[in-house]
Amino acid sequence: MEKNKKNISIELKEMKQKLLNYTYIIFKIDSVNEEIRDLASTIESQREVKSRQLTSMPKGYGKSDPVAAAVEKIIDVYSSEYSRLEAELKSLLNQKAEVEKLLNGLDELEKKVIEYKYFKKYKWWMVANTIGYSESDTKRRCRKILEKMINVKDGTL
Repeated sequence: MEKNKKNISIELKEMKQKLLNYTYIIFKIDSVNEEIRDLASTIESQREVKSRQLTSMPKGYGKSDPVAAAVEKIIDVYSSEYSRLEAELKSLLNQKAEVEKLLNGLDELEKKVIEYKYFKKYKWWMVANTIGYSESDTKRRCRKILEKMINVKDGTL
């Protein structure tokens, strides 16, 4: 079934956005990894907190150590945040892998066009000068590259 122009336009727009987000995804992966490391060390330090044991005190009425109870609540909150960050990291890594898979299907010149335009955010004339083609030819090539990436994503190539 042939795609109509409107669908192609939407898919091109989505692919461009995915490529533009790639550098942000890499930055965000580093950021989330750092948050996870910090949170893990905080959780570990909270687990080491122990309240002073009082001797010769009555043991009745089932009252618990308030410090230990507070630490357990803190650890529960941190643990749920840790789980959220792990899920976010997994999603980001999947997005990154998807873009990298699409890039692996390109030749060196095609990769350079995508890199300069979407990752380094060059203007069209800068991309054209860098790869040695005219601006209009570079735009046409880029559109064909994006269409090729969409076909790879959709499994039609």
